[in-house]
Amino acid sequence: MALRLLSALLAALAFCAVLPGAAQAARFEGHAAERDQPTHQPESAYYRLYFTDRERARTAYRLCAWRGAKRLRCRSEETRAARRAHAMGAWNLYRPARRMRVTWRWYVGGAEVASWRVMSPRYVAQPRPKPLPAPDYCPQRRLCS
Repeated sequence: MALRLLSALLAALAFCAVLPGAAQAARFEGHAAERDQPTHQPESAYYRLYFTDRERARTAYRLCAWRGAKRLRCRSEETRAARRAHAMGAWNLYRPARRMRVTWRWYVGGAEVASWRVMSPRYVAQPRPKPLPAPDYCPQRRLCS
C-alpha cells in the first residue's frame, strides 16, 4: 500500500514538472500566412508573420529570419492585446533575392518560443508610380503664384 502511494506521489510530481514546459509551449504561437491562411509556401514575398501571446498583452518579442545556422536579420516588436495575433510584414524584415528556405523564429526573454519554416519566394521590387502632372489651370490664383 505504501509503495502504491509513493509511486502515485512520484507520478504526480513528474507530471507537475513536465506541465510548465507544455503550458509555455501552448502560450505562444507564431506562423506565416497569406490571404489569412497559414502557409509554408507563400506565392508572393508579401506574406505576413503572426505572433500571439495567449496570456499577456504588450509582450516584448524578437523575430529573426534564419537560413540554416546563419541569422539573417532580426527585429524587436511588442504584441498589442492578449490572445490577439500581432502581424508584421515579412518583406519589412527580410527580402530574399532568390527563392530560399527561411526559418522565422520568435524569442521572448532570450528564449525561442515559436518557429515557422517557409519556402520564401524571390522578392521583386514594385516600380514606383509616376507623379501626376501639374494642372494647367489654377482654381485660386493667389495660391498658384
